[in-house]
Amino acid sequence: MAKAAAKKPPTKTEVYASISESTGVAKKDVGLVFDALVDEIAKALSKKGSQAFTLPGLCKIVVQHKP
Repeated sequence: MAKAAAKKPPTKTEVYASISESTGVAKKDVGLVFDALVDEIAKALSKKGSQAFTLPGLCKIVVQHKP
């Protein structure tokens, strides 16, 4: 028997559209929020930052240096 195809993860456009529909915020504004979030994560994970970033209730990103 053939296995069922795995579901593909949502695209960036689909995520933005879904958030826009559920919050009533324009897709363009959702994109701006994500862009700002990416900038904040990059600052936190940089060598000058804390090298850790937490989105409460969602995820924690920590830089680890492995040989």
